[in-house]
Amino acid sequence: MATLEVKASPGPGAGASERLRYLQQIPVFGLRQMVNDHFRGDEGEARLAAAPAKPTLNGAAQSAADAPAPASRPNPLKEHLVTHDRLELLKQHVEAGSDQDKLRVEVEKADPLAFTASLDAFALVDTLRDLRALTMPAVLVYGDRDSLFPVPAETTLAALTDGRGTFGVMSLAGTRHFPMLEDGAAFSRLLMAFLEAPDVTKIAQKDLWVRRVR
Repeated sequence: MATLEVKASPGPGAGASERLRYLQQIPVFGLRQMVNDHFRGDEGEARLAAAPAKPTLNGAAQSAADAPAPASRPNPLKEHLVTHDRLELLKQHVEAGSDQDKLRVEVEKADPLAFTASLDAFALVDTLRDLRALTMPAVLVYGDRDSLFPVPAETTLAALTDGRGTFGVMSLAGTRHFPMLEDGAAFSRLLMAFLEAPDVTKIAQKDLWVRRVR
């Protein structure tokens, strides 16, 4: 049987490093024995009685139940969607074809619970406020055939652009909710125009030039 040899415990005035070295030399079973000895006998019973009670699961559940419910916030996005099924939303708002097939691969990876949690998180989002707070040049791009969200109202566009020389708005004709996928060439030209424009409020979409090979 192996013997356990441990140096004497440090006194009350010992520093933290000395106490740490003392604990590091004690095997796990030795620490367990020290704890058992600490709570053995009459003095140990007194220590146990004085120790704070460990919270139980039932107690934690009761505390959670007694806590006041958080105030509900409006969630226009969640209320706007007819369905919260991610694949059904894809079918409704992306035309069948290669674009839908590409997106389906990514959508199927999404955890339904994470998708629902993302929708719930929009109760804390004020997109108009956040866009108004931008100080860097920015352009709002939307598809004029978007079936997921309606075309921005004139009052909304005015709230975003009035008195701001760093915020522009541009729609892409014939596209829905994913113009960067549905008309990648037009979106790329728009992106280049944005990067090159000294005034983003006057961006004009560049025409597509096709070089003819003779």
